[in-house]
Amino acid sequence: MQPQLLARIRDIRGCLAHLRTPDEVAVRRDQPDEFSWRDELPGGPFGADADRYLASRAFRRLPGQMSVLSAVQMNSHFQTRLTHSIAQVAPAARTMAEILGLNANLAYASALAHDAKAPFGAPGERGLSKLAQEYMSGRTFKHERFGVVLYQDIERLNLTWQTLVCILNHSTGYGADNPTGVLPEADTLMYADKMYRFPDAKDMFERRIGGQPLFRWRDFPDLRELLDWFGATTAERIDRYIAEVCLESERAGRVFFGESEAAAKYREIKDIMRDRIYRTMHFSSAEALLKAVFREFMRLLPDVDPVVAVALLSDADALFLQRQIFANGRLRLDDIGQLALGELLPILSGRTFDLENPDLSWGPAAAK
Repeated sequence: MQPQLLARIRDIRGCLAHLRTPDEVAVRRDQPDEFSWRDELPGGPFGADADRYLASRAFRRLPGQMSVLSAVQMNSHFQTRLTHSIAQVAPAARTMAEILGLNANLAYASALAHDAKAPFGAPGERGLSKLAQEYMSGRTFKHERFGVVLYQDIERLNLTWQTLVCILNHSTGYGADNPTGVLPEADTLMYADKMYRFPDAKDMFERRIGGQPLFRWRDFPDLRELLDWFGATTAERIDRYIAEVCLESERAGRVFFGESEAAAKYREIKDIMRDRIYRTMHFSSAEALLKAVFREFMRLLPDVDPVVAVALLSDADALFLQRQIFANGRLRLDDIGQLALGELLPILSGRTFDLENPDLSWGPAAAK
C-alpha cells in the first residue's frame, strides 16, 4: 500500500466504533446448546460461529463450486467458491471491520459462510431460479436466502441471529452496490464480496485454457488502465480497494463506497466486465444441465424439494449426474447415493423449506 494511503488509514482507525455490533447482543435460536461454552472464549459468539461453519458439511462442499470459471477446469489456480470466501472475502471483511472499529469476528464469520450458491455460480443461480418459477408455482432461488435456510434448518449449525442477518443482507443484486444499513458488518461483508472482479480479471485474462487466455488485454486497454489504478497485482488492487472503502466510510459516517474517485473507477470496472466480458460468456449449457437434473429429481425424489436438492450439488456432482442421464436415459437412486447429497436425503425427505422468507423472527428485530 502507498505510504500516504497507509498513513491516512492509520488516522481513521476506529472511526465507526460507535456503530459496532457488540458481542453481548448475540443470540442463538436454540440457546444454550452443547457448544455454547465456546461463546465465552476470547473470540466470543461470532468467533464461535466461524468455527461452527468451518466444521460443517456446507464448508466442505465449497471447493467443488465455481466462481466464474468452472471448478472442474484443469487449472487448479482458478478461483472457486472456497478461495473466494476463505482467501478473499473473509479476510477483506475482517480487515475493513478492524480498521473501522466494527465487530471483526462478526464480519469474518458471516463472510466465511456468505456464499451458499447453486452449482455453476451466478449462472446456475439464475437457472435454478427459472426452474423454481416454472415448476414450483412461481418460487425463486436467491443464495443469500438459501444460506439462512441451509445453516439454520438443514445443517442446524445454530448460528447467531446477527451472523444470519449479515448473510441474508450481503447481496444487493447483480450490479447493485447499495448498503442495507441493517448491521454495519453486513455492509462491510457486501463491499468485501463485491471486489470479486479483481480475481475474476486475473482468471479471465491470465489463466489459460488449452494454451490460450479467454480474453486478451490488448482488446481492453480501458479496463487495464482502471485495474492498474488500484494496483499492479490482484493483491495490491484488493488492498487499495479496502483502503478506499474505509476512507469513504469514515467521511460518510457509515459503511459506504459510492461517491469517491475510487468508487467511480470501480463502477467503470464493474460496467466493462458486466457488458463486455460476463455477458459474452455463454452459460446456457449450465441451465440446460440443471434442468435435466432438476426434472430427474422431481421424478426420483418426490418427497424432496428439487430446488434445495439441486442447490446442494457441486459442479462436479451436477456434471456426474448429467453423464448418468446421458448414459442411462435417467438417474437411479444409487447415482445420487454416491454424492454428498445422498447423505442429506434423510434430512430433506418430507420437509418443506421457505426459500422466499427464511425465518429470523426469533431474533431481537425483524430482518429485512
